[in-house]
Amino acid sequence: MVLDISLAVLLPLRYSSLCPVSRTKKVILLTWIFSCILPCVSIIFFMTVQEENICTMNICSLPLLIAHTVNSYKPLRMFHVVSVTGMLMCLGLILGCYIMLYCKTKQSGIWTGFFARAKGTFLIHYILLFLSFCPLLLIVVETLLYSNDLMEIRTGMWVTLTNCNMLMMLPKALTPYLYGFRYKEISKPLKAFYRLKCPRHAVSPVTANPE
Repeated sequence: MVLDISLAVLLPLRYSSLCPVSRTKKVILLTWIFSCILPCVSIIFFMTVQEENICTMNICSLPLLIAHTVNSYKPLRMFHVVSVTGMLMCLGLILGCYIMLYCKTKQSGIWTGFFARAKGTFLIHYILLFLSFCPLLLIVVETLLYSNDLMEIRTGMWVTLTNCNMLMMLPKALTPYLYGFRYKEISKPLKAFYRLKCPRHAVSPVTANPE
């Protein structure tokens, strides 16, 4: 999305030729296919090279499984490094697009004022982007620490439970409310809901018909 907005702002006259509807649909389809292929390939790799009883506890966390398997199989280690590098490159591309958008539009006046719409949109996207990449970075750090014998398995379990049950859920839980309070059409019902103010409907008095 940020790449599409960047092209529309930086190249407004060529945007229609660069991003027609058919090409946009193909890019979206390829993005979904790639996002499905990467986890499937990872699962196939782990199922083919994973050793039995690699965890000493009854429950083992995903980063610890990754650390055990990655260290014992060099092609999988390269695949893991390439995947993480690609995700970090996507993060850098998104941040670069945000910086270019700010530099291009800072003279237009849309950033002036504390409650400017541009600031609100940028803040929402930045928060969601940061919360979406935090679990990945935490998994990478945990894997590196466990691979170098700098973290115990119980500590890794607690970190993984916190990551899976809290950090990974935050973007999904906050997205409706961040965008809801951003737009006036949705913010009013949300504020009324949290203040427990039910809408009052006018009721006309009923009068008996005289006979």
